[in-house]
Amino acid sequence: MKKTTVYGIILILGMSLMSGCAARGKAGSAIAGKVTEAGTGAFVEGVEIAASLADTKLSATTDSAGEYTIPNLMPGIYKLTASRVGYRTQVHEKVEVKKGKKIKLDLELFVTGGGT
Repeated sequence: MKKTTVYGIILILGMSLMSGCAARGKAGSAIAGKVTEAGTGAFVEGVEIAASLADTKLSATTDSAGEYTIPNLMPGIYKLTASRVGYRTQVHEKVEVKKGKKIKLDLELFVTGGGT
């Protein structure tokens, strides 16, 4: 009985430590901003903003005010892609996210097919 209790306590402590480490790595780091149309300055709704780091990809979609936020990011160098039908895809290869920091990145998208 004592052996089982000791293993149980070790298991609980180990799980607590692991979940604490995971939470610390994501502590408040985010990428956020607004997406507007080049030439007009109009907000662009429905743009998929994807942040990729190694095998991880997180994304958000802009709202009616063109705003987006990708929360809970691990620190690192991300590739950020903004895409929507009717607009030229925009890629930022090296967006650095630091622990506990919110990066502001506003984007301008160009209309495809000879738009402004």
